[in-house]
Amino acid sequence: ALDKKRAETVAEERKEKAKAKDTSKRNIHLARLGLTLPGDPGAEALSAAELQRRELAWKQKKDKLANPNFVVSQTRLSIRNIPTQVNEKILKQLALDALTAKGSKTSVKKEAEKGAGKGDGTSGGKGALFSRIVKHAKIVRDEARRDVRGEPRSKGFGFLEMQTHEQALTVLKALAD
Repeated sequence: ALDKKRAETVAEERKEKAKAKDTSKRNIHLARLGLTLPGDPGAEALSAAELQRRELAWKQKKDKLANPNFVVSQTRLSIRNIPTQVNEKILKQLALDALTAKGSKTSVKKEAEKGAGKGDGTSGGKGALFSRIVKHAKIVRDEARRDVRGEPRSKGFGFLEMQTHEQALTVLKALAD
């Protein structure tokens, strides 16, 4: 048994260790953001098959992150369950819409309002805003399968890389479920 003073010291030491763990360069603490598993709020609205897919994806992610060579990016998002008709341009637009949505607290909203009236994207319009905020958007495609236009079909997942961590979190919260 510990006396009160020693118990407080031990509790403080544990808090310091937890803080040190959260600030690791690998950003492991970010891996669970946006994940809904059985028992989590909002899980009731998902089908059993969807929950099973999410559990499998989480297990695979945990296995990967056990390897010290893998890190979690603060600005790069993995997007799953993307409809096959969505391309990179639409994915970028979804990200920008999430950042400029009503109630969004990011500084991007002001930038978008300033650039909204400008047209072609070369002099500060939405195209330039895309390139400043969404650094990269990629839909993973299957070269072996082609759609009716002869283009490779989407595999249903992709990646978005944002300019800042704050923007990535905002997009993650907006696009989750």
